[in-house]
Amino acid sequence: MQQAIASRKDRVFEDYQQRDYFSLETLVETETSDSPISIMLEYWLHLRDGASTSPRFQAFQLEKVWNLKIPHHLALIDCSAIDPYNYFVVRHPYDITNMPWLFGESISGVPIGDCPSPLLSWSVQADYHAAKEHENLDHLHYSRVRQVVNGIYRDYMRLLLPFTGSGGDVTMLASVTRLLQPKTRNPAFFPLIDPD
Repeated sequence: MQQAIASRKDRVFEDYQQRDYFSLETLVETETSDSPISIMLEYWLHLRDGASTSPRFQAFQLEKVWNLKIPHHLALIDCSAIDPYNYFVVRHPYDITNMPWLFGESISGVPIGDCPSPLLSWSVQADYHAAKEHENLDHLHYSRVRQVVNGIYRDYMRLLLPFTGSGGDVTMLASVTRLLQPKTRNPAFFPLIDPD
């Protein structure tokens, strides 16, 4: 994998993470054709249909995600609010897999600012807001996230894809992920990052 174009390390109490941001060239080199990130990107490009703007969310079909066999990798975030604190998850993979989320209850419908982990709340607010406000289709938000939140270690790649509403502004984001290793509570697998 190529070197990150930007990196950020954060710590809040016992939660910590490292987010590395990569170019689309790295995405092409890293993701295989059967990766959920590649599959969703291809679908998003199909919906875009050669336009220079993001596709309309109205054209998005959730059943297509099921046909592509990636629903457990996709979250949909309503980012129509001005303040990213009030963005909220419309659909989360944990909702369909009946797996408990990091804090045991569904996050869908809850403002991101109300997430129990300040670290997770602040970081996704920043990333989602950047994906919404800096809609440069040549620089989509592709990142690796290594984090310990609520005693759970996760290591995954994530791509944020913007969708527009009826007014042409970005109102919805698709967050598609690919786990690099299973989430765990075993500290032996926690990342070797300096959280300070």
